Amino acid sequence: MRRILFITPKLYGGGAEKVTAMLASAMAEENKVWLLNLREETNEDYPVSPKVKMLFMPPITVPPQGNMSEMELKAEYIRNLKKKLRITASVSFLEEANFYNVRSKRDDSVIVSVRNSYREKYGWPIRDVMEAWRLTEYIGLSNKIVAISQGIADEIDSMWPGHKGKISVIYNPVDVKELERLAGEPLSEELTAFMKGSRVITNFGRLVEQKGQLHLIRAFSKVASRIPDTKLVIAGKGPLEDTLREEIASLSLQTKVLLAGRLDNPYPLLKASYAFVLSSIYEGLSNSLIESGALGVPMISSDCPYGPREIIAGDSDYTKEVKGFSHEKYGLLTQRLTGDSLRGEDALREAMIYMLSDEGAREQYALLSKERGNDYDAAKILKQWYPLLPNGRRFG
Repeated sequence: MRRILFITPKLYGGGAEKVTAMLASAMAEENKVWLLNLREETNEDYPVSPKVKMLFMPPITVPPQGNMSEMELKAEYIRNLKKKLRITASVSFLEEANFYNVRSKRDDSVIVSVRNSYREKYGWPIRDVMEAWRLTEYIGLSNKIVAISQGIADEIDSMWPGHKGKISVIYNPVDVKELERLAGEPLSEELTAFMKGSRVITNFGRLVEQKGQLHLIRAFSKVASRIPDTKLVIAGKGPLEDTLREEIASLSLQTKVLLAGRLDNPYPLLKASYAFVLSSIYEGLSNSLIESGALGVPMISSDCPYGPREIIAGDSDYTKEVKGFSHEKYGLLTQRLTGDSLRGEDALREAMIYMLSDEGAREQYALLSKERGNDYDAAKILKQWYPLLPNGRRFG
């Protein structure tokens, strides 16, 4: 029986945390599994199976006369934990956890997961010396690297040549049956009242520049003027909330755009949507896009690096760039958004107008979206993880 340690900074917030919870829970069915949270917090957005033994990093204090840094002490703590638990494989998600996983390496197989575009996030060459060292450390010293998309895999190979042989592309899993169950729950009274009699477009994500919601609001203002019964709901929290509210007010969209905050269960809203729009400037893959597909909601996405093209266009060359918007196998792709200009907003507007105006096309894309979402069902994706583990075997 394998003895697996998962390492994550936290269990709330985003897609990486959700995948950590799903993967640890699934592997605990036939392995000994521990999950180490690097924060001494009990907040959980994503439930974990009771078969997973939950651990929390204790406070680390550097002694006045100590000769080890806080970073070294944390790595030593995890290294001793791996020894005590006789861990055979350690799986980590996100930069901080990946770094400590590698720094605490003993004789365990260290598997790190890369979830985002480092070139887009940090620039290239990476300007922050400490960040460059941390990333180089775990890219170089890990046993296996799991890239969330082919675009991320190729980017790693271009930034740190020589590690291609240990990179595997494994997409995010989605529990389709559980998603459909959650989507069947009732909408909140606030959302029901706001959406009544309207065709609603949704966007999920943290309210940060990366997610491009400012572009989306500006593009939607012109959609609303053309199609009066259309509304936009953005679900998420983040530092740009006040900025987005100011933009909504400046465009007189208070009755047309709702910032719904972070929803405990966003899936009834997603299921009731006319279309889901991803307006990101860059991504690793996009859980929300996959989930919209799994629920049969038509997909519109900016053609950002990386992930959306792989999801929406299937085997299309992800290095291509759309001009305007394009009809792909499973949805619509729009010209890339940049974050510092209006470039791409017209294309986003026209794609939304097309999906709202052509009911036949929307119904067809709903069917195709559902077909694509099933490709990411958890049972299929989880099988791909087992061969990476020592003495791994496939399910079934």
